[in-house]
Amino acid sequence: MKLSLQIDNADQSRHELELPVIPLTDSKVYRNEGHMDVGFGKGHFQQLNLGGIYIFWGDFNIAQNLRIKGTTDMTSVGMSFHLKGDLKGKMGGLGDDILVRANEQMLCYTPVTSSTYDFLGNQTYSTFDVNFSLAYFEQLVIRYPDLLTDFYEKVIKQEPIMLGGGNMPITPEMRMIIHELMHQPKDRTLRRIFVEAKVLELLALQVELSQNRNTSTIKTKTIINSSQDLRKIHEAKDILLARADNPPTIYELAKMVGTNDFKLKKGFKEVFNNTVFGFLLDFKMEKARKLLRYTNKTTAEIAHLLGYSHPGHFTNAFKKKFGVTPSALRRA
Repeated sequence: MKLSLQIDNADQSRHELELPVIPLTDSKVYRNEGHMDVGFGKGHFQQLNLGGIYIFWGDFNIAQNLRIKGTTDMTSVGMSFHLKGDLKGKMGGLGDDILVRANEQMLCYTPVTSSTYDFLGNQTYSTFDVNFSLAYFEQLVIRYPDLLTDFYEKVIKQEPIMLGGGNMPITPEMRMIIHELMHQPKDRTLRRIFVEAKVLELLALQVELSQNRNTSTIKTKTIINSSQDLRKIHEAKDILLARADNPPTIYELAKMVGTNDFKLKKGFKEVFNNTVFGFLLDFKMEKARKLLRYTNKTTAEIAHLLGYSHPGHFTNAFKKKFGVTPSALRRA
């Protein structure tokens, strides 16, 4: 799969990235990485390619306002997780301009293979994208017939569609899986099954979130009405996660980002579909699950790392979240 980037108002206006097409029967995972250092900015990216799944992630520092048109040589179903930086643009076939903000994700299909985005200068953008070939996605629908049948009907008809009708928030569970995919096992015999399982877990979380959105009938007045409001909520989130083992109170957190506790609580719920400490608890539990699976740390050590004064409190919280105790998860 080849991606061509056409950049307006830049000295080096055309760039190409390429992943070889890997047969679905090939069990290997192909990985490469690279750097971009050009007139309009610089960054680092990595790519994974296994039969029918193309994964790309990277961080890019944009030095000036740019309009970038991306074109691929094949249509695909794409999962996009926008981790940092806000941008707007037009995705081929989806009609009106869309605004993509930090901590938002989407699953979409469009038969048009080009999209155009406007990037603001002096910003860092971070993204994590997964694309399924149409042949692989068809196999998924056959394996899981109740999962995405309505979505796939649009794909068959070559009609553009976005799951859930628009951008949705990136949940703490999604962020943990993305982190795991960025640091997959070095053992080549495990890599394919690990990557595929994590990608499908991400897809399941997207579908679940869209179903919850579609069944919700409660309409509330929005409290986040400006980019400054949104920035404060994301800043609060970053502080909360950085101090997960010893978090500030809501009042302290609100004061640190320059807002009040009422707006922080309401805004956090609006942006992340979770309460402030509900979000923090989800993050800590997902971190605990990873530590239990991939390290030899004891339950007491993990409890201490996450800020619990007593291992029993951690065990109770973990069991309430996942339905099993930490020791039971480790034995599974």
